Amino acid sequence: MSARGTGAVLFVAVCVLGLSRPAAADDDEEARLESRWPLEWIARPQTLPRGMLQLDITGQGTIPNHRNAVDPVSGYSYQFYPAFQLGLSLAAGLGERWEISAWYPRALCLSEAQPSACDPTNRYRGAGAGGTYGFLRGERVQGAFTAELELARSSPFELEWLVDAWFKMAASPRLAFGLTVSARRAINPPAQDLVASTFGSLDLGLTLQATRRLALFSDLIPWAAMARVSDGVALEIMGGATYTFSHELQVGLQASSSNVLSNPPWNQTVPAWFVAADLVWWVDWEGPGIIQP
Repeated sequence: MSARGTGAVLFVAVCVLGLSRPAAADDDEEARLESRWPLEWIARPQTLPRGMLQLDITGQGTIPNHRNAVDPVSGYSYQFYPAFQLGLSLAAGLGERWEISAWYPRALCLSEAQPSACDPTNRYRGAGAGGTYGFLRGERVQGAFTAELELARSSPFELEWLVDAWFKMAASPRLAFGLTVSARRAINPPAQDLVASTFGSLDLGLTLQATRRLALFSDLIPWAAMARVSDGVALEIMGGATYTFSHELQVGLQASSSNVLSNPPWNQTVPAWFVAADLVWWVDWEGPGIIQP
């Protein structure tokens, strides 16, 4: 082969290798992300991997079951109006089993009148922070423990603690059951509280991985004042779907009803429907080559 022919072959070979290396690097990066954060919800760990950040932007509409409601403390009737709120949360994986998070559900809140989810009593309600530890990481069963501190009421100012144990049981790659046992209690309840009690709830969930990117879920959540269970139990139902575009982006839709049963005398919340949509963005700061099993 002539020197010119040899040079042409070498030039083509260098070009091919140069073009193929970015594709191979992209494949390696995709495989790394897949091992750390699968597209399928059922296959994911319950806590974010080390070095991963999650930003969640949520818009929620609150629609009271009835415009006219009754205050369980005073017995007087009042009107409660629909509202729309836009909030955000941020979470970070500190280790393969540790996660910390903070949330602010009413960064923007709009309503036609008060009282509503936007009034001074509720304006900052729900804001808080917490941590999660994944204490069980089996092939089919996972368990995580969460402790949180949250603002229960804006005016008067009231804090509450929350703890829960969450289990996810994968019956198959397409079907998973969830069980969450939770407890919460006000730290500084105001004197006018109807019930100064520890509240407990049980979340029974079912998730169907319809496709690799689409997950459908439903939850049944009975809850009650633990000291007054004999006075009745409230029941929340929830259902929705998530669609994962990539290892960086997901959207979700859900609807829920806060109390589908008759309102127990201890329940100070307004029975309502909630419709929410959220956008989840993941950023993985962890570099290749330092993944631990």
